[in-house]
Amino acid sequence: MATSELERMLDDWAIAWSFNNSYDPERVLALFVDDCVFEDVTFGVVARGKEELRSFVKDAFAAIPDFKYGLTRRFRAGQWAVIEWVMSGTHKGNLPGIRPLASAFRRCGARASSNWRPVRSVARLTIGMQLRS
Repeated sequence: MATSELERMLDDWAIAWSFNNSYDPERVLALFVDDCVFEDVTFGVVARGKEELRSFVKDAFAAIPDFKYGLTRRFRAGQWAVIEWVMSGTHKGNLPGIRPLASAFRRCGARASSNWRPVRSVARLTIGMQLRS
């Protein structure tokens, strides 16, 4: 995969998860194959297939009505790609294992992988979050 294609895929993913006047779970789902396996390490959620993923996305958007996901750095070296991201919003509703805080948050995280491909062609995407106090 060319670097520009990888950057475009990551940008599309961040935009789909971010607030844009209204949340549309279909924008997120369009990035996944029908038999996807989506794992959110932070919440201990594994969604198998688009219906389970749709439910998780709707719950996430309802819990964090001003959700924003931004990429702060990204680079590629050979077959390895690394992203650093910032997630922010106001936690107003239930999330798996976390009660509503009714306060704004900002969390940073990173991921390194040797398997970055367009999400449409892979079965699994793992998201992790490193909490900062």
